[in-house]
Amino acid sequence: MFARNSGKDLDKILEQTQIAIDKAEPEAAAVGKKYLKIMKLIKADDSFLIKEEDRIANLLKKSKMSPEKRDDLQKTLNILKSFHFKPVSRDEL
Repeated sequence: MFARNSGKDLDKILEQTQIAIDKAEPEAAAVGKKYLKIMKLIKADDSFLIKEEDRIANLLKKSKMSPEKRDDLQKTLNILKSFHFKPVSRDEL
């Protein structure tokens, strides 16, 4: 939904997300903050999503890191992938 919108709609979505984070439990708020940060970066740079996915995927393939760091990067990659959308074709309607 986020990637399909622009301008005022994005600002409204960001505002609503911040309100939801403020009301959330601490663990959910931490995840929400990660989503919000990514949303702001996507809004600022359309190419951020693909660049960051590639960067994290390469780190996960090549780098030796702690299991905690690997898990954190994998969660971030999953969040990034959640912003992709598949256009609905007429056949699916």
